[in-house]
Amino acid sequence: MRKILALIVCFVVLIVGVCEGAYYDEGNDGDSWETAYILDSVEDFVLFKDRVNNGNDDKGKYYKLAADIDITDYTNWNGGIFTGHFDGQNHTVNVNISADINTGLFHTISSDTDTIAIRNLNVVGTVKGFWVGGLVWELRSGIIDNCSFNGTVEGDVWAGGFIDLMNAGTIRNCKFNGTIKSGHSAGGFVAEFSSGDIYSCTVEAGTNINSVYYAGGIAGLM
Repeated sequence: MRKILALIVCFVVLIVGVCEGAYYDEGNDGDSWETAYILDSVEDFVLFKDRVNNGNDDKGKYYKLAADIDITDYTNWNGGIFTGHFDGQNHTVNVNISADINTGLFHTISSDTDTIAIRNLNVVGTVKGFWVGGLVWELRSGIIDNCSFNGTVEGDVWAGGFIDLMNAGTIRNCKFNGTIKSGHSAGGFVAEFSSGDIYSCTVEAGTNINSVYYAGGIAGLM
């Protein structure tokens, strides 16, 4: 009986958004690194992805990952256009993404030019799809700094260790280690590079980049 009452109470407060663990933004406004939204569970990270996907609350907001998380149960993972700022605080996200669409841990990054979009984030596992980036499907603007990917990125058409399509922005101080496979173009960091900057990045020894047509240690097609 107590459990039933507790569930009823939690459900009621969940509706108004104050049930503990229901919202990662409780107590913070996300307007700066100092008041960044804190993500410290799988539930928080999924909620973050869903809010971005729905275009709800990421407009220039700040987020910090406060724990290693495992989202390997969420194979059909797909986000939206992220315009905020994300600090992984050197934590790791374990992934096993397999989608029949354009995909990555983040779908599209369109943060302010010359500002941090993603930093200090480690991704481990497998990302598979049609057009694929291990970290991001498309980078439109913003900076990706001090991130790593360790695992397999596999695309039916294009596959980039970090990004599938790079139309602007910056990748710096990043590392890739693992395997990249594609049916057309594959790159250690970018499958198709149009514009932007890549520097101080490393494709680790032993990385296997395999493509039917175009392949490059940094970019497959420029």
